Amino acid sequence: MRSPGVSNQVRIAAAVVTSVVVGLAGAWYAIRNSRKQVPEYTPVAGIVAPLSKEEEELKSRIKAHYDGCSPHYQDLWGKHIHHGLWRPGQENISKEEAQERLVDEMYARARLPAKAKVLDVGCGVGGTSCKLAALGHDVTGVSLSTTQVAMAKENMAKEKVKVRFLEMDGEKLNFPGEDGSFDAVWISEALSHFPRKDAFFGHAMRLLKPGGKIVIVDWFVADTLGPVLKNSTIADIERGMLLPPMQTVTGYCNLIVAAGGRPIYMDDVSKETSKTW
Repeated sequence: MRSPGVSNQVRIAAAVVTSVVVGLAGAWYAIRNSRKQVPEYTPVAGIVAPLSKEEEELKSRIKAHYDGCSPHYQDLWGKHIHHGLWRPGQENISKEEAQERLVDEMYARARLPAKAKVLDVGCGVGGTSCKLAALGHDVTGVSLSTTQVAMAKENMAKEKVKVRFLEMDGEKLNFPGEDGSFDAVWISEALSHFPRKDAFFGHAMRLLKPGGKIVIVDWFVADTLGPVLKNSTIADIERGMLLPPMQTVTGYCNLIVAAGGRPIYMDDVSKETSKTW
């Protein structure tokens, strides 16, 4: 992961989604059939179209990047290739501890049942998948990167846990016979790479049990960002980080509603994760 360099223009958020969505800004999550009152969002209608040539090329570049760089990233970042979380009073903890804290906070917000069936999309080298498995959950981790899947399996053996790691496109989640069987779909700082986020949300909702959750941490463009900065600075970040056009939190919420979910929690953790860089 490389620094975006503009923390006031890019937001980090986490969330949990199910047939409904929950989120931490840096995190959020949802629960299907939740009765909590939340803001109304506008569904984005339409059928997911085939990827354009440019989108296909971007996905190929993303795969090649992580196939080539993941060993270096693990040396630099450790088993969690994502931001750390420093809450007030925790400013002196290490980067590695802060990365664990981010996972711990997402887990606490998700409130998973015992022995939950969890799908970790964009699982990286398996850090979070192995942690969830160690907590007693039935975990499947998927990555577009061949290298990451191999590294995740090696890390699983070291951790002495059991995880089903698969090479799979997060926009084409294909688990025959497993529709409606997952308690949670977990995705941490990977969804921003997806050209067709609507496809991801549609598949995730299909795989979830009623009341299941999607747990999300991701990068977002600030809702208040003007078109000049968005077309200049943010465009540079998108090119450098191999991202399709970045979205706002509201944009994600609209996609979630269109897929049959409903946002129920949101928390912006941009400041609390900025020390990562």
